[in-house]
Amino acid sequence: MRTQNLSRIAVLAVLIWPMLSHSATSSNDDSNLHRVRTIFLEEKRNDEMNQETLADLKRLNSVLKDALVNIGFMVVENVADADAVLAGDKTQWIILDGPQPDPPKYHFHYVLVSTRINVKWQTDFDVASRAQLEVEGKGMQKVAQNLFRAWKQSAKKAGIRVGDRLP
Repeated sequence: MRTQNLSRIAVLAVLIWPMLSHSATSSNDDSNLHRVRTIFLEEKRNDEMNQETLADLKRLNSVLKDALVNIGFMVVENVADADAVLAGDKTQWIILDGPQPDPPKYHFHYVLVSTRINVKWQTDFDVASRAQLEVEGKGMQKVAQNLFRAWKQSAKKAGIRVGDRLP
């Protein structure tokens, strides 16, 4: 079972990495981030993904959608209706030459991009926990919080006053 989970995570990382690595090597341009109000959550799919992996992706996006909506973003079903696209992945730390981290540690990497309004933003962080649902909840909440923090900084630079949610 553990080998299956690790292989699913590895497959997911391999599928999403090409898209993210291009963004990760480019510099962030989040000066227009305050113009982003609607977000499309991208799900990278592949024929090699099994039903359990697809269910994991849907669950992560559902938790992320709730976190984004709670701070005022609108998550749309159609990419054409979005100001920007948000995509990312979750991978598990694996130590090859020693004991595994206790509690297990997971890395999150998310990128928000919009060519229409010239925005590129990314976040990277780790979450450690034994409870998988707790990892996903904390991870998606942190993605939303990090995005909102950067959004507020962009809005402040543009002279827009912001409270605890998007206006």
